[in-house]
Amino acid sequence: MATNAWGSRRERYVVDDELWGRSTLAALHMNDTLVAASQHAAEILGAATPAGARFGVAAEFLHLVSASLGQVMEQWQQSQTDGNAGHQS
Repeated sequence: MATNAWGSRRERYVVDDELWGRSTLAALHMNDTLVAASQHAAEILGAATPAGARFGVAAEFLHLVSASLGQVMEQWQQSQTDGNAGHQS
């Protein structure tokens, strides 16, 4: 959202505090969808075919990325919870 200060041409943009977390979670969900599609393609084509083997490798890689990103998100959320608990009196 852009807002103009009174009498100024300068604009200021406000970014939601949770934008990065939400966008990372959206990327994680999309990656999970790609894992499922790659696994399905590997099954249809067969692991013995070159294309099926490539889809299988892609599925393994994307699964690893999803698992790692999921752990990072959990760590981030925990650090935010711990940090917020420390600021409450």
